[in-house]
Amino acid sequence: RSVTIRNMTPFEIQVKKAVSASLDLPESDYEVIHFHGRHAMERLTERTSLSHGTFSIGSRRGQSSHQHNPGIILAKKNTNETSGEAYGMLLVYSGGFEADIEKDQLDQIRATIGLRSENFRWQLKPGEHLCAP
Repeated sequence: RSVTIRNMTPFEIQVKKAVSASLDLPESDYEVIHFHGRHAMERLTERTSLSHGTFSIGSRRGQSSHQHNPGIILAKKNTNETSGEAYGMLLVYSGGFEADIEKDQLDQIRATIGLRSENFRWQLKPGEHLCAP
């Protein structure tokens, strides 16, 4: 997935957040898997249970690379490498990113992934567009 934001107004607008994908799941028995690493130890796996509130990963460095992979996997608790239910979101992008997973009061989950919104501002004049990964 990707996103294109078009300014169809006669005014200049400022884009402050751009997510490329949003996934809603009505059940809550998922864990989040993400990958971090360092030189010669890329893609270290971290698996975390989700509690109520927001779980967030990202990169402020302007690059993600092996230090923090721009992706997440939502997997049922019994899911392993060969069987089980899982949903993945991955940006084919190596800049600043954020992935947020929120579990609400009804135990529903919403996961989003896109450009890092902290300090992100993009001016769009009338008729212009912004394409994000």
